[in-house]
Amino acid sequence: RPVLRGVDAVVSCLGVPNDARTLLDPPPLYVEGTARIVEAMQAEGVGRIVVISAAFVAASRGPLLFRRAVIPSLTRVLDQMRGMEALLRVSGLGWTAVRPGWLMEGEATGDAWVGLEPFPETMIRARTGDVAALLLDCAGRDAWLGRAPFIARDEPDAEEGNLRVALEMLA
Repeated sequence: RPVLRGVDAVVSCLGVPNDARTLLDPPPLYVEGTARIVEAMQAEGVGRIVVISAAFVAASRGPLLFRRAVIPSLTRVLDQMRGMEALLRVSGLGWTAVRPGWLMEGEATGDAWVGLEPFPETMIRARTGDVAALLLDCAGRDAWLGRAPFIARDEPDAEEGNLRVALEMLA
């Protein structure tokens, strides 16, 4: 609670490691962690929270191997993210749940696709820089208040990268 005193907004980037063991049996980080943050915010009178969720809580996108192998392996993590979003909806706070596609390292480009409908089938990647820029925009301007916008970008090597991610997840 003391950390939240006097702040205007909280940006939560809670996340679990991307290893098979954690993904198959994740700690209750998203729901319980967010519940604790929400409780502290309510106690301190902070009314705005922006969190990272995932596009795949609401949309199955990408190459067939990705949809059939990777997304099912994330079921427990995605279920927690759904629970986190549900908690935010009933929290009474001004919330936004940013839903990136598969995260890739990269600077902000300023040209990422952002919208309420799932992004185009071929755009399943999202650069960390673009996601960070959207998170800060949401917190600073109350953009996408009470919404869960998707964010993705058409990456030239995305198909090859998505296949590599799928194969790594299966290994």
